[in-house]
Amino acid sequence: MKNTFEIHIDNESATIETTDELVAILDVLQGQHDREVLQQLAPDLHRIITNSKSLYKIVSVIQADDQIFLFKLLSNHLIDIIGKGSSLRDLLAFISEEAVEFSLIESLKPHGVQKLIKSAVELAEVLEWVYGSLDKTIIQYLGINNIKKIVKSGRELSLILHALNNELQEFLLDELGLVYMDVIIHETHDFAYLLRVLPFETSKKLIDNMSIDKIKDIIRTESDLDYINKYLDKKEHEYLKQKLEGLNYAL
Repeated sequence: MKNTFEIHIDNESATIETTDELVAILDVLQGQHDREVLQQLAPDLHRIITNSKSLYKIVSVIQADDQIFLFKLLSNHLIDIIGKGSSLRDLLAFISEEAVEFSLIESLKPHGVQKLIKSAVELAEVLEWVYGSLDKTIIQYLGINNIKKIVKSGRELSLILHALNNELQEFLLDELGLVYMDVIIHETHDFAYLLRVLPFETSKKLIDNMSIDKIKDIIRTESDLDYINKYLDKKEHEYLKQKLEGLNYAL
């Protein structure tokens, strides 16, 4: 037997069983009583909005202030409703206001962000769709230790860095530490992808951190060096060349 929920607006009443029925009522009301409807259904909203698809449907027919109100009402159930990182990404991509995005992430809390974002690709995609300072909030909620666990290579880290501005790139790299950077650069392409997404001053730090042993691991042939150089601008190319010459490293 389906759950049935009753609402009362202006001496009129209606029963709701499904997300689509709630969407239809909110659409008809055109924002005039949306908050009142959500408030009346608050104890049972998680029984009507049960997954990311149904959440998206409701969010798409209510105003920004009511979207914020909805996330607060659902805060204890949002993790299960959204379910996975790709669904969080899609929801953030749809939301058009920073305050609404902030409310969603705040309602998820650090535990929710950690539960939903399970890979470097998911983190990069989520960061791609947030406004203002929210990308830093997500990084802080996820936590540096968790980021270290989900990022397996320099290439994966480059995807995350690509979604950040220069200031936040610096912040994240400082938090991760140069020792960690050395560990995740496994192959030539890891080094190349990282240099490609970083501004010159940050690239210099990465190049300066490279030991002769690490360089021997990732630049073994002229072809390796040619591959890296394809991703560098002129200043980076010259700086790397000076680094290799300074180490007396010849291929």
